[in-house]
Amino acid sequence: MKRRLTLSLLLCALVLGAATAEPLSAWFATSAAARAYEPIRGELSSILADAGERGVPLELMMTRIAEGAEKRVAPGKLILALRKDLDNYTLVKSMISGTSPGTALTKEWPDLLARGGMALRSGMDAATFENVLLTSTAKAVDTRRVMDALITVAAVDSRMPLGGEGKRALAVSLACSTEKEARFSLLSSLFLRGKSGKLGTRDLVAITVSTLDSGGGFLQLENEIPRRLK
Repeated sequence: MKRRLTLSLLLCALVLGAATAEPLSAWFATSAAARAYEPIRGELSSILADAGERGVPLELMMTRIAEGAEKRVAPGKLILALRKDLDNYTLVKSMISGTSPGTALTKEWPDLLARGGMALRSGMDAATFENVLLTSTAKAVDTRRVMDALITVAAVDSRMPLGGEGKRALAVSLACSTEKEARFSLLSSLFLRGKSGKLGTRDLVAITVSTLDSGGGFLQLENEIPRRLK
């Protein structure tokens, strides 16, 4: 029995190793940028194998490898970044699975993980991420929209620190608002406009949350901010 179990585990490891080697081998064979990373090929393969074991789509990791190579990131730094990315994707996977168990079976699963990873990479902390996800999905907000709201608020926070509660309130309001996702990126410019007019960050968060929670969108916010500056 032990021998059978050992053989089964070995077979699984070989299958997984072959699966992870294929996209990496294809990348090294077709990308000119890949040549500089030949010395860390074994480490890259190990990271992909780890991703497979964690249930993280290999395409996400390959995308990050290719992006790093195109930016000529130093091999050592690329390995560190990829391990951090893998941890982030694993965390996002766990949080989304906890709120929407069937999401992992959908075609948009890799995209959701990519967006969630982007939010964490942009500076969104895990505690706020999880709180916003739980609160928004409980209100039947689409998970992809929540990810986009988190990315947007992380971008604003990188320019003007919002504080933990400010990030949470703003992300929840944006996710649950009537504003179109395609316009989410305009939030940064609206905040910068208010900031240049001497409105405090806390005031901007309060104005935005109030406007969005009352059913308004960025059009109403564009009018409200100048009114507050008078």
